[in-house]
Amino acid sequence: MALTILGLSGALSHDPSAALYIDGKLIAAVEEERFVRDKHAKNRMPYESAKFCLEQAGIKPSDVDVVAIPFAPISIFEKARWHYAKRYWYAPDRALDAILMGNRRYYSERELIFGVKSFKKVVGQADSAVRMLDALHKMGFTHLMVRYDLFNSWSSKQFNDNEKWILKRFFDGHLIRLSSDNGYGLFELRSN
Repeated sequence: MALTILGLSGALSHDPSAALYIDGKLIAAVEEERFVRDKHAKNRMPYESAKFCLEQAGIKPSDVDVVAIPFAPISIFEKARWHYAKRYWYAPDRALDAILMGNRRYYSERELIFGVKSFKKVVGQADSAVRMLDALHKMGFTHLMVRYDLFNSWSSKQFNDNEKWILKRFFDGHLIRLSSDNGYGLFELRSN
């Protein structure tokens, strides 16, 4: 069976884009600004570009095995870090954020790859919300990003009533919502 990877980039700042690979072959790649006609498409998610990539391959979102979101740390000694800080001379809080975070509000020190099949497996093996939290922590996860409408539609079809109850308990009691915008939510997993 072919491995289908949907890569999403730039979603938290600017230049959101999507790329689709099937068995290591690039099928489609495009920036969101081409669809929304807004240069850099700032503060948007790569919704239209992801939809385009899936349409090019003739597949549905449920056919995607892995969603990859790359975040690379930028060393404090690199010119790019200071370039971002200078760009925000008019907003000291954003300049400081650029120095400390490399012009990102959130980042991971490793590439984050987590597919819907993996998530379904974690939920299916957990007998409680606490066990689900433990399993995600053991996998090295600290945050989850969710598109509400797709997640709700997908989870209503994928899980039995007990698993849905565990998911509800997990979201209600073990996640901290950091932001919610344009139908997406960014959550931090609580510590054990």
